[in-house]
Amino acid sequence: MVRDASELPDNLLQQVLETFPNPVLIKDSVLRYVWVNRAFEGFFQVDRQTLRGKLDADIFGDRLSVQSDSDRRVIEQGEVDEAYETVFDA
Repeated sequence: MVRDASELPDNLLQQVLETFPNPVLIKDSVLRYVWVNRAFEGFFQVDRQTLRGKLDADIFGDRLSVQSDSDRRVIEQGEVDEAYETVFDA
């Protein structure tokens, strides 16, 4: 049992996000990758070290250019962005 927040590990959020079965990502204010979980690496077949500091276009080309528009709205307007997708061919 945890008595107060000082007993929680510093990287608790990262540990929790690593267990999610869905891809999770964190970008900075200019849309560069800061962190992704294992599910993201597996789904997109990329290495997190390769992603760090890069933009979608650097990694995926034009394939995900629409995502950048959505990311900008999240950062600029504080919108919540949810997407449900079906992938037929990774």
